[in-house]
Amino acid sequence: MDDVLHPVFGGNAMDELHYASYALTCCTEGGEQVRRFFIVLKNRSGIIVQWTLLHRFCEIYQNEIFSPVSANAGAKTGYVIQFLNYLREQRIDLTHVTQEIMQAFFDSYAHTVSDKTKDYRRKETVISCIEACTAFVSNLKKKFPEMLVTRHVLWTEKIELQRTASYRKTAKRVITYKPNFRVTGFSNKANPIFRDLPTDILEMLFTLAAQYKPQLLMPMAMGAFAGMRPGECCCVRQEAKAGLRIYRRNGMVNLVEIDLRQVYPLRDDGIAPGAIKKPRLQRVYPMFLHAFMTIYNRQLTYLDHIGYDKQFSPLVINTQGQAMTYATYLATFKHLVSEYLRPMLLADPNPVRQQYGQILQNYSLGPHALRHWFSVRLVLAGENAVTLQHWRGDHSIESASTYLANKSELVQKYREVSDFALTRILAAGEPTELHFDF
Repeated sequence: MDDVLHPVFGGNAMDELHYASYALTCCTEGGEQVRRFFIVLKNRSGIIVQWTLLHRFCEIYQNEIFSPVSANAGAKTGYVIQFLNYLREQRIDLTHVTQEIMQAFFDSYAHTVSDKTKDYRRKETVISCIEACTAFVSNLKKKFPEMLVTRHVLWTEKIELQRTASYRKTAKRVITYKPNFRVTGFSNKANPIFRDLPTDILEMLFTLAAQYKPQLLMPMAMGAFAGMRPGECCCVRQEAKAGLRIYRRNGMVNLVEIDLRQVYPLRDDGIAPGAIKKPRLQRVYPMFLHAFMTIYNRQLTYLDHIGYDKQFSPLVINTQGQAMTYATYLATFKHLVSEYLRPMLLADPNPVRQQYGQILQNYSLGPHALRHWFSVRLVLAGENAVTLQHWRGDHSIESASTYLANKSELVQKYREVSDFALTRILAAGEPTELHFDF
């Protein structure tokens, strides 16, 4: 047990150590590219002095090899590491952890400024931390029953709706278990995520991307028309590698499936471009098929023009022909907003657009806003919580339910917006608003 839990924190040598994460990128026998996270002990110089087995209890892997349960394995490991370092600083043995100690850590985590962001943590981040650390302690309890904390104080029962099958619009009630911890008094100094994206602004974004940043068109289309997360957009292979499947009937595209079931190597330098949060076959929403195919056909031209490594055949590439990483996508998208979209809005004679441009001076608009736009459009199209969960690729129905809870507000907010108004992109023939400077 000592080899796993490291319960002794006394002594000067141990005081100089801290828990940290070590990430290893490799490929499985099936060709899937994965990252394996380990929890290690480092000294003040950042040198690993001891490996632990604590990663096994973080619920980030399905087995002892390399299959990741979710794309946020690194985040889960990070939450647990902060919890372990809190115990180390308080000189608390893992075997002596109680519900009160865990609650004290969560309160401290929520009410302390993050070293990384220099701001207070958002409520969603605190909830993720609570879930990760509760699961970690619960898994340890299964292995080491001598721990003081008991499972019944860690979890509380909750009834949820879960879809019965991917092709059905029905759900069944199931009993799930949620962490039995609550944190209140979140600081109002935390900057909320800005995701509001009117359709006319989305049109402008696509037009500007086509003119100045054509490498963004394909990932933007997957975010806006298939609801994919930004990191997932960077993991897609081309049709020749079965990264997506396009089905036609009578010469018309009637279905597009994007393969997000696993991450394959897409770069010769071994860097993983992104991550998949929920493995699945993601479909483009039928209402957006025409728009998606317009962008997709342009992407094929862009791929041929820039060139790419046919061994990997990434669908989304940077200007050097390599698979675009999530970090590059995020930075390039924000550059598009700050350098092109915002000045255009501020100079627009329309006062509503001017106001949006002023908002962008105080808030950062990232590519996740495209997924938010997608979700809003589906709510306005009449999707229920179950089907919205399916189209968004969510693990639980809670995120979809949040949109449905605010449906009346959304309807009122977008009452003057048509169900789909990307007229300049969907125009018949060759859209004059989209230009590639080849």
